[in-house]
Amino acid sequence: MNSKGDMKMIRYDICRVPIDSKIKAISNFLSGGKIVKEQKKNNQDDVFHLYLVITFEDGEIFSIEKNEIVVVSKHKTDRKGECKSVDISNKNLTFNQVMLSAEKKHGKNFYRYDARTFNCQNFLLNILHESGVFGFDNFIYQDFRQSISTPLREASGFATDIKAIFGRLFQDSIKQ
Repeated sequence: MNSKGDMKMIRYDICRVPIDSKIKAISNFLSGGKIVKEQKKNNQDDVFHLYLVITFEDGEIFSIEKNEIVVVSKHKTDRKGECKSVDISNKNLTFNQVMLSAEKKHGKNFYRYDARTFNCQNFLLNILHESGVFGFDNFIYQDFRQSISTPLREASGFATDIKAIFGRLFQDSIKQ
């Protein structure tokens, strides 16, 4: 936010990648098989993790995503995923404007991970909607709320909280 926060953003690339097969298998097991059942019921190819690629007016490109913490880093061009692009150059938006507006609207939940309600999908939707960008909800959103049982939610919350704490302790949450 310090280096690019007040710079105009000109393009978003909304990207999704299948979640790691091990994480999917563990989540499916903890949900009693509901994750895969829900995926099939909704005719979805896979379960996805989402991230946003932001191009700034100076040409630099950064990624932002919500894992156990929110991670902003220089975009790795070799990172694969299915992406949808949207030109936002006419909106005159800065990163700080969008993030601070979303934070004000959603409070601490904007940054804290919750598998059922405040995950990578919700995070991206919140950023896009705060930017006045609509029409990508079907590409982003997969409704697994019914599949995420209380034990799975608690286990994922515990795991992401522990990972976030260790990430902060060892500074791996700040990437350049």
